[in-house]
This record gives sequence, structure tokens and C-alpha cells, in this order.
Amino acid sequence: MSARGTLMAACMLACAWLAGCVIPIPTPAGDNPASRNNIGDAVPAFIAVGRTTRADVLLALGEPDLASQHGQLYTYVRVSSEGGVVLMVGAGMGAGGAIGSESMLYRFLTITFDKGGVVASARSEQTRCRQAQSGLDSSTRDFGPCAYPPGQAQVLARFGRVFVPSRWVPGTPGYAWRQALRLVPPAPHGALVIGESRIEFFAENADDESTPLASTAYSDIDGMSLESTVAGQRAVVELRDGSKESFSVLHGDRVDASATAAAFDLARVRWQEAGARGR
Repeated sequence: MSARGTLMAACMLACAWLAGCVIPIPTPAGDNPASRNNIGDAVPAFIAVGRTTRADVLLALGEPDLASQHGQLYTYVRVSSEGGVVLMVGAGMGAGGAIGSESMLYRFLTITFDKGGVVASARSEQTRCRQAQSGLDSSTRDFGPCAYPPGQAQVLARFGRVFVPSRWVPGTPGYAWRQALRLVPPAPHGALVIGESRIEFFAENADDESTPLASTAYSDIDGMSLESTVAGQRAVVELRDGSKESFSVLHGDRVDASATAAAFDLARVRWQEAGARGR
């Protein structure tokens, strides 16, 4: 356990025996102990588009935190705290807990490679958000809701297609209940591509050599609608065979209602254009 975790544990132990005890503990700014710290606020100077190889990147930075299915995309993530506060709450007789909130800074270095393994592009990005915390420590293994690289939507756009992080699920009634009873697998997260002739869904580590997990031609679509849900919104695709599928655009682990609506509007325009062309 880190020094910070040790301090919190000691405070919790002292507070737990006093009912109603609340001890605020400021959390210092700094890199998360489990995070890499070898990337900064800009693309490293050693990376040159068209010259630097995948081997050069691995030797300098190590294994990426995220990689696409065929190694065409590497993402390095550095997680830092900008400070916050943790509340130690005592309930008496040795019971208690810890809750808190801190401002997190996520730095992303996203590198794409051509088929020869040479750097094709490199981009440095950042996101900030307040992240809730429970317990004594945090880990980069459980990224917060703002930890999705903001430019990820542009990564597959270099293939001439529209890409958004998404969840694609069957839209049939009762799906949520069947999922809760483990009768169907959880809805996967991944990449939604709204193409010229079809909508496709890829695994979230997809690259341009990957095959889609789901593919629906506009000629097979009978209708499209946007529905409100507890999570935000979902776009429902009604197929000619009577079945339904749906998708929600995600920001981290949250449904983004406005982004879902924008993706739906684009898909509907493409569907209508396909119909005007005689599908």
C-alpha cells in the first residue's frame, strides 16, 4: 500500500471507533503510483512521422497501455491527481468507511503505424474530470469516466469512415432483464462505424484489418428511431426481418445523449440517401 493509503488506513482505524466521526484528508497532487510517468504534455521529440519504427517506440516507452487488434494503434496513458479530499467516516464500534473526490488529469499519447510498422501519426491529448473514490487507494486499472482518449473518434476516421466509441445491443424487449439473469452476454463496447453503405460495429481495439462484430446494410433497414432511456438515449435500428438492434454512443463509461443523437442523425441521412439511390 502507498504512503497515502497507509495514512488513510491509520485515520480510518482511529475514526472507526467514534460514531459520527468525519475526518477530511486532503489528497496531494501527483502521478498515480500505478501509472506510467514517461509521457508528458507533448509528443516525444524522438517520434518522427515516416521514420520512427514500432520497435523504436517500444524500446523508448515500453508496452502500450492500449493496443489495437493488429498493432496498428498504440495508446500510452499517464494518470495524475490534481488534488482532492477523502472523508473518513466513523460509525462506531470499529465500523466506518472512506469516500472522496479528486480532480484527475489523463494524458494520452496515441500513435498509429503504417503496414510497414513505421509511425504514420502521433497525437498528444488530455482530459480532466472529477473522479469519485471509495476505499483507500485508486488504480489506473479502473479508469474514470473521462479516461477515454478524446481524439479516439478520429483514429479510424483515417480509413475514410465515421467512428465513435459505442455500445451495440439487441433492441428486443426484455433484453435488460435477460442480461441481468445472465441469459445473454453483456452488451459489448466498441467502435461504431457509420459508413456509406452500412453500419458496422467493431471490437474496441479495432484497426483497419479487423472484421466487424456486427454489420447492417442500409438496404436491410426498415426504420430508425431515437429512444430515451434511463442511461441517456439509444438509436434503434429496425430490420426488414422484424428484428431490432440499437446503439448508444459512449464517453468513457457514460452514455452521451447528444453524441448518440448526432450519430443517429448521420446514420438516418445515410439510410435515406441509400433509399433514394434505390438501395
